[in-house]
Amino acid sequence: MTWEIYYTGLHVPEYIDDCGLDMRIHHMTTIEIAFMPPQNLDQVNTYLHKKSIVIFLSKNGVYGFHYWLNDQGMPLDGYSVEFMAMGDETSVAVEEKFYQSAQIPEIQNALGLIQKLQAIPKKPVILITAEETRPELPNWLNEAGWTYCHLPVYSTTVIQNHQLHDLFKNTQNEIIVFTSPSTVLGFRSEERRVGKECRSRWSPYH
Repeated sequence: MTWEIYYTGLHVPEYIDDCGLDMRIHHMTTIEIAFMPPQNLDQVNTYLHKKSIVIFLSKNGVYGFHYWLNDQGMPLDGYSVEFMAMGDETSVAVEEKFYQSAQIPEIQNALGLIQKLQAIPKKPVILITAEETRPELPNWLNEAGWTYCHLPVYSTTVIQNHQLHDLFKNTQNEIIVFTSPSTVLGFRSEERRVGKECRSRWSPYH
């Protein structure tokens, strides 16, 4: 049996372990990313001089922050900052763009980052996120008395991917790989558009 894998993220990983299975990978993204210029340039510049912790919740945040710093002529070479990243792929992006390693929480979500921060002395934080982000981490930073600057650097837009549902047959040999909540919303919007409901095997991706 051939497994049909529908990958809904922006980019398919360079290496996918097929576990000895016969599979075909279909790249069917359901989102678009647009980088946006931050509005609080002076505040960010002040925080960069304070030996801050820069926290990335996604690799798109890394790319957006790097793009913005270069655009403003503000490379991080002259600043003493630490990095934290939500997960492995985000950490790889930090090393790729900033040539430094990033701390990764044992639990790769907001709770894990909070536990990581609870174990260290307070420092100023630059929180890099999408335009719309979950409130758990910002709320905790406020409640715990951390000084932080929230910096949205990109927006995520759900798009229609007609080709995805043209190919998707809703059979047991099909697996849909989601890389974020937004990719789920994108797929669900297509389901509603064509009146087809997915009842096959779902595979979350972290």
